[in-house]
Amino acid sequence: MMEKILLGSSYLAQAIVMATIAFAVISTIYYLRYNKKIICQPGWIIKYIFLVYIATVGMVTRVLDITSWSYGGFTAWNIVPFVNESWKLMLLNTLMFLPMGLFVPIFIKKIKWNYGKAIIAGALISLMIEFVQVVFAGRIGDIDDIIFNTLGFLIGYILENLLQKILLKKQLGFGTEALILVMINGFLSIPFYEKTVSIGDMILDSLSLNSWSGNSGYILSYNGIHYTMIPCIILAVISWAIAHRHPKDYGAKTAKIISIFMIVCFIGNFIQILSQDSIIPMLAASIVCAVISRKTIRY
Repeated sequence: MMEKILLGSSYLAQAIVMATIAFAVISTIYYLRYNKKIICQPGWIIKYIFLVYIATVGMVTRVLDITSWSYGGFTAWNIVPFVNESWKLMLLNTLMFLPMGLFVPIFIKKIKWNYGKAIIAGALISLMIEFVQVVFAGRIGDIDDIIFNTLGFLIGYILENLLQKILLKKQLGFGTEALILVMINGFLSIPFYEKTVSIGDMILDSLSLNSWSGNSGYILSYNGIHYTMIPCIILAVISWAIAHRHPKDYGAKTAKIISIFMIVCFIGNFIQILSQDSIIPMLAASIVCAVISRKTIRY
């Protein structure tokens, strides 16, 4: 199971790199055409997350892995449902398409969505992926994949409706997006495998860059410099600045607190390198974070 998680994480790391490049290109074209910056428009972070998600699905299904494509014909299909299908695979197929049901209705607003249209959309998108897999990726198209992808899309659509009702009375804005950004930042920086490897480490590794100096260790052990924290600290500063500028938005204060914690931890890491002591920076980071967080909540 851990091997599949690591494989999926490596796909995600590659997808983040691909999505970031694609987002930069799209932003540049958008700016040249309309003289507007995408990141200055509401909802930009959701668009970026959607790009990352699409790239991840493309990597997992090998639809975007063009280097491994080979013509496989049109006839490699399994049209008999629930034959030798494991519950783990069914669950993974459902979860993989759940975000699709969240994102697609958000970006395609011209359609008056309902449960029937959500089922049709999920089935068509899944069928398209299966078709590419059969014809170009040398895989077998499976009716079970379409069924559980469609189920995932439907569940995602239901969750999207619930989220809209819950957040309808909240003041959403750039402060809320700062919270999403800082949560992504934490997702990238916190090690998940033997307390040494994070998604950010995998991204640097995919770019042939080092993620640690000296001995690697848990992110809060201050054992060597964690290079992954450098881009993460930049994101933390950006998140804090956005939340500070839009303090009345839902989640802005929480974003500021988490951003401050990340910044202080990174500073503590450098203090440890200079002092060769792991206790002092930990205590200093905790005290500074507590003081600043209290002021953030108060003001």
